[in-house]
Amino acid sequence: MAINTNILELKYYGNNINPEAVRASEVADLIKGFEGAILSVAFDKRPDLSEYENKFPFITISAVENQSLGLKHKMNAYTEIISSALLLIASSLNNNSYNSLPIKAIEDLKVLTRFAKRHECDGSFYLGGEQIVNFGADKEIKIDDSRYIKGETTIYGILNKIGGNTPSLQLRINNYFVSFDVKKTIAVKLGTKLYKENRFKGFFCKMGQV
Repeated sequence: MAINTNILELKYYGNNINPEAVRASEVADLIKGFEGAILSVAFDKRPDLSEYENKFPFITISAVENQSLGLKHKMNAYTEIISSALLLIASSLNNNSYNSLPIKAIEDLKVLTRFAKRHECDGSFYLGGEQIVNFGADKEIKIDDSRYIKGETTIYGILNKIGGNTPSLQLRINNYFVSFDVKKTIAVKLGTKLYKENRFKGFFCKMGQV
């Protein structure tokens, strides 16, 4: 594919989507997710570049277009690596196969597809003015079971919060906080143990790098 410019674009269209129809924070999340996914793949292929992540703007925003919702980005350096990263992401979306992508890139992509679902619109990636992938509101990114690490664990922590319409609890473990949903019956039982140290035994499921 011939690359004529250093412009990348994330564009949403349909259902009257436009910059004035969404919150500024949503646009910021899209910009962050698009950049994050691309740089995660680029740094995975070229780990030596990651040390410059907070020192150099590899990708910058060049325009927010009121033609549907178009977010144009400019590649400032390493255009070949960044272009290859976007092409790999596009291929993964087209083929519904994400094993070649880093975990962070997958999580960032979910931000982009969830936006399309929430606003019932379509999304596209462009590279050098050419559309390289299109995804609809029904696009779901599903991870292969082989990328999950599962096991049994026991954790100890101070029960900091419990309850809610959808019951959840928050544990304080040293200076860290973890939260997860629980059944209503369990939430009722734990109500008497608020601000006390408790032991929780169960199973964990975490995505790991292949």
